[in-house]
Amino acid sequence: LRSHYLNFLLDSLTSVDPRYLIRKYVEVPAQEGNIVIMGDTLDLLEYRKIHVLGAGKSAPFLYFGLKDTIGNFISGGLVVSIQAHVFDDDKVSFIAGSHPIPDEHSLRAGEKMVRYVKEEVHDDDLVIFLITGGASSLMVLPKPPLGLKNVIWANESLMRSGENIHEINRIRKSLSL
Repeated sequence: LRSHYLNFLLDSLTSVDPRYLIRKYVEVPAQEGNIVIMGDTLDLLEYRKIHVLGAGKSAPFLYFGLKDTIGNFISGGLVVSIQAHVFDDDKVSFIAGSHPIPDEHSLRAGEKMVRYVKEEVHDDDLVIFLITGGASSLMVLPKPPLGLKNVIWANESLMRSGENIHEINRIRKSLSL
């Protein structure tokens, strides 16, 4: 019985592991340069560069699953997550934001993401964006005339309000570019 429960637990954890999920939904067929993402085939050789961008607490793990799958095609990118998930990589840069309340790190992350897209991504490039929970706090860019202090105040108020996460995120999105 103990063995049965341990196998059940291991299978449950594996089924939600970000690296496993990438391998499950991103396939590399025998034809070099093609990938299949949830049934849609892309020819990576049609693109000048492949950028991987990501934001969220699990985004680094999704990135490593994607790198395991198509790493030789990745040209660059930027991944935003929590400090505990810091990593060094030869393909993408990492920046830490703050969660669950945004701060100056989250603002810097939002600015860097926008700068990366504006400066690095071109019309003939492919962007794969990996987004997971926590992204709306880890990466912010307050809508004018709001400043970071107003966004922090709003987030703290929302967290104390008792609203569900969907309502909180709906409001968070309206505060940030």
